[in-house]
Amino acid sequence: MLSNIDQNLPEDVMNKLLSRLPVKSLLRFKCVCRYWYTLIKNPDLISKHFNQENNNGRLLVHHYISDIDRYAIALFPDETLAGIPPLHENLDHLQIPECMGDVVGPIDGMFLVYTWYSDGDRMALWNPAMREFRRLNVLEPIFPPNFHAVVNVVGFGLDPLTRDYKIIWIRDFYEAIVDESGDDIDYPYYVVAIYTLINDGNRYGILSFDMRLEEFREIEVPANTEYIWGSLSLYNGSIGLFFSQTDLTLECIIDIWVMEEEGCWIKLVTVRPFPEFSRPCGFWKEKELLFESRMNNLVLFNHETHEIRNLEMYGCGSFLGLWAVCYKESLVSLEIEGPDHPEPKWRFLSLFNDSIGLFLCQTGVILHSTIDIWVIEEEGCWTKLITTNPFPEVFLPHGFWKEELLFDSQTNELVLYNHEIHEMRNLEICGCGNALGPRILCP
Repeated sequence: MLSNIDQNLPEDVMNKLLSRLPVKSLLRFKCVCRYWYTLIKNPDLISKHFNQENNNGRLLVHHYISDIDRYAIALFPDETLAGIPPLHENLDHLQIPECMGDVVGPIDGMFLVYTWYSDGDRMALWNPAMREFRRLNVLEPIFPPNFHAVVNVVGFGLDPLTRDYKIIWIRDFYEAIVDESGDDIDYPYYVVAIYTLINDGNRYGILSFDMRLEEFREIEVPANTEYIWGSLSLYNGSIGLFFSQTDLTLECIIDIWVMEEEGCWIKLVTVRPFPEFSRPCGFWKEKELLFESRMNNLVLFNHETHEIRNLEMYGCGSFLGLWAVCYKESLVSLEIEGPDHPEPKWRFLSLFNDSIGLFLCQTGVILHSTIDIWVIEEEGCWTKLITTNPFPEVFLPHGFWKEELLFDSQTNELVLYNHEIHEMRNLEICGCGNALGPRILCP
């Protein structure tokens, strides 16, 4: 049947049909046949899918769940932010470390994740729709012992000419030199996001970095020496500015500006949000603004009707705990093709719908494992089915059951695991502590 479909439908029609489907469905369809796999991996389809009209931006929120003392990601299903509850994902299911600091982006549906407190990998790329997380090797600059880093700013962008993704890392160091009196004297050094708001004490400005020319330049902001604080955000693909003449602890009057072209600003609106306002989190559509309240919950504020709606998302008192962005799904893959890279700690073969399935893991099975599951379409041609982080007690995989996974837990119990909804079910069958315990076959 598939061969007849392939022969009867032109490739441009297939591309049009596939480009309108969500990423979750397309990842499944890659396993249907080699022809579909090739189409879905094609850069033209990836671009067409991302720019498709029905791939509307949805609100993605990083928030804190106090009941389990964990951070999570929530993706709202549509633009109304009402009705159907958002999909919540734990960070370990998305392969994101709990200690991440800045999250920059998205660019083509990808984020740059920067970890402040790390002795190893500090940066990674993350595609939530593909559920892929790729660590980046970052070379630390070598400085004398009396040099200390005090500020780290990261930027992530796309070179419009070469289509290369680029990362900017701005680090602020100071050198501690002891004077004759024995006191430390600090001398600052600026080591050379894309857009970052700067304040030299007397005025505000925007420091911009041109990804194509790789040059810094400063953009002037609306002139007003009485602004106490400012914040940058995106507004329909343009730069938006929140400016206030009062401190955040007072009842704020906020001027909101949008840059139409470089250095040319128009005041969008002046708002007085609400008494419990804490800080702006960004824009949502044309008339609505996102704020964090002093109770650390995310609220939607309509600056025309002055309606306030609690989105039931909470932070934890830190500006890194609660943030929200407009996110579009992307098929851009962060993976290096082939199941042999990098070298896994262990492998396990099984059958998946009459094809060979391969479980690969980069950690020991006694650790909280992240498992890559690959399926062979034809000899030497592999496609990654899913990357999953099943549950802390996983010991050994046993194979597939329909679209679910079978594992042996560390207490030697056979469990059925649904990697989409992260549901685990104990089948009440036990082993005896070795790999020859429970055996499962699909006749």
